[in-house]
Amino acid sequence: MDVCRLCCTKSWDLEEIRECTKHVLDMLLINMDMNASGIPMMCSDCSGKITTLFQFKSTCFFTDDFIAPFVDPEKRKRISLKEVYISEKDDKELVDVLREQNLCRLCMEVVPAGSLSLDGSGQLVDSVQNMIKRCIPEVNITSTKHDFVCGSCVNYLQEYCNFMDRCSDIKKYETETGERLEKPKSEPHTAIDKDPSDKKWHKCDFCDYKSKSKHYILKKHSLLHKDPWEIEWYRCELCDYKAKLKSGLEDHMLKHEDPLKLKWYKCDVCGYKARKKAHLNKHVIIHKEPWEIKWYKCVLCDFRTKQKGSLKTHNMIKHKSAAEVEWYKCSLCDYKTRLKSSLKTHMFKHNSSSEIKWHICDLCDYRTKHKCSLNSHMMTHKSPSEIEWYTCYLCNSKFKRKNELKIHIMVKHVNPTVKWHPCESCNYKAKLKSNLEAHIMLKHNNS
Repeated sequence: MDVCRLCCTKSWDLEEIRECTKHVLDMLLINMDMNASGIPMMCSDCSGKITTLFQFKSTCFFTDDFIAPFVDPEKRKRISLKEVYISEKDDKELVDVLREQNLCRLCMEVVPAGSLSLDGSGQLVDSVQNMIKRCIPEVNITSTKHDFVCGSCVNYLQEYCNFMDRCSDIKKYETETGERLEKPKSEPHTAIDKDPSDKKWHKCDFCDYKSKSKHYILKKHSLLHKDPWEIEWYRCELCDYKAKLKSGLEDHMLKHEDPLKLKWYKCDVCGYKARKKAHLNKHVIIHKEPWEIKWYKCVLCDFRTKQKGSLKTHNMIKHKSAAEVEWYKCSLCDYKTRLKSSLKTHMFKHNSSSEIKWHICDLCDYRTKHKCSLNSHMMTHKSPSEIEWYTCYLCNSKFKRKNELKIHIMVKHVNPTVKWHPCESCNYKAKLKSNLEAHIMLKHNNS
């Protein structure tokens, strides 16, 4: 097992730091001694960070190069990035958008309303300005006025500073002690890089599934292999509900509590309230800026998410083979799925109308099998002033649902170089993968 020269994490999967990478590190202002103790190596996590930060800094240089011809160092007059951009671009539609919007000083992308202004004051503005001076001192932010920085760039700057801090801490320790540091005090991704053979896996006796948690194998996964009559059910004394796990019953019992006596967890920003603190913690993320959020990142691709559960779902769908997946199987037909929620939806097909627990609207005759569908339907009964609208920052179109806004941006404002999802059976193509899947189901499912 070798040691990463940049973060000192031990791993079986390291790559050599070649000359081209050394030049990139110099450009990133990461000054490490690469000649000590043989061939310098780095882990995949550091390699990915170097690539990401190099692309970010290159983008900042491109923006600065775009501005440079318009700066007159003798007059020392500050120019406006937006005004220069509008004067140079012959795109009437884009110009109309920019009259009401602003551009990020670092990446030159359109920034939404409420983004950070470098002309302002406060701890956050000072912090961002200091990060720019430290990470990209080559960029002269004093040459422009009315500058804004988008959330993505602030996020990159923080990641950049964290990476520089980690490398400088290792360099400082080795300089002061004369010793090679083999393992840092905190290992940021040791769990990812450990040799799988070193882990103690707990295996299921009935299938190929394995887990690092013995408790999960014995208590939860094993229930998938039991018939209903073999399971010790936890039953509600007030209704017909039953659960395989005690925690499931405890969550259910909140529905029978008097709302006036129940302890509610309330959001400080809006009127949202929840019966469980975990639900409130998930909700408050929508009020945070991108750089304030703890992102859960996939180690195999560029995917990132605000929710740990979403990362697990992503890994299950995108990066696991069929043999590695813990399948949820229907007991009445051959259907199987990777997601428990999909199995629940499927089971409605086997129930008669009288067996289904319908979610009924109190204001009209609408009813549905799914609670989320009822929540969506209730939007139709709200006045515009009661709705939390999702606004497009490119054209000010408003939508009741976040997913509708995403689709609108993808269809109306997406870059022409967007990755299309083509149909293998005809000439159809879609910007959204879900639309392609729906097309295949409707047009080619019987072929």
